[in-house]
Amino acid sequence: MPRWLSAVLVAAIAYVAIGLGFSALSASAADGRPYRWAAWLVSAIVFGGHVTYEQRRLRDRPLLYATALRVAGAAALAALFVAISATVHHTTPAENSRRALALVIWPAAMMIIAFPTAFVLAAIVHRSGHVTSADGTGA
Repeated sequence: MPRWLSAVLVAAIAYVAIGLGFSALSASAADGRPYRWAAWLVSAIVFGGHVTYEQRRLRDRPLLYATALRVAGAAALAALFVAISATVHHTTPAENSRRALALVIWPAAMMIIAFPTAFVLAAIVHRSGHVTSADGTGA
């Protein structure tokens, strides 16, 4: 399996774990807002780490488009997993028909938002320094 695909899967799993874990904490708290903010913060750290990994460790510096596509793809894949989870947990037909739309809308919306964000962040990382090779010696 290519390293970039492993990074996409790890990031997607991290997003799902963050979303479901903080959601459970939020549901059990009197005021769940701090947990939702914490989930956003931790997800942003994963997002930034994924962009940096793509740019510096996988040495895709000139391929900002590829980096943005992979990072946004991980976020969209996580959105699909969360949409599936939400659909499975609602059992009435009326709710399922609305939730079925989430299987398309959530990943598409995430891709639309995450791609330009990842592209800009990749450009910033690209301009910020030299690329480090996989063995850590520099390019």
